[in-house]
Amino acid sequence: MAGDFVFGTLSSIRAYVKVLRPQHFFKKYQGFGISITELAKIRDSGVKLILIKYIGSTTTYNYLSRPEQWFLSEITHEDQSNGYSDFQKVLGTKEMWELG
Repeated sequence: MAGDFVFGTLSSIRAYVKVLRPQHFFKKYQGFGISITELAKIRDSGVKLILIKYIGSTTTYNYLSRPEQWFLSEITHEDQSNGYSDFQKVLGTKEMWELG
């Protein structure tokens, strides 16, 4: 799994926080991917919000979304960077809420 992640609570709502860097950004899709296996764990854990903390080269951005948005995404990407196939759902940043 790329990036760091944490299960936690955000204002008493179960949240999943994933820290990502420029190498995790899909320029082709203008968004980020999360493993389908990881998404299933998120759903099964009762998580209501996904927070992507993107640490860019000069700025940090925070993007908020709901797990359902990821499952409904029509973009599936096959990542083989770790020597095995890992299918990811990709969600564009324009489909998430950017937090100031």
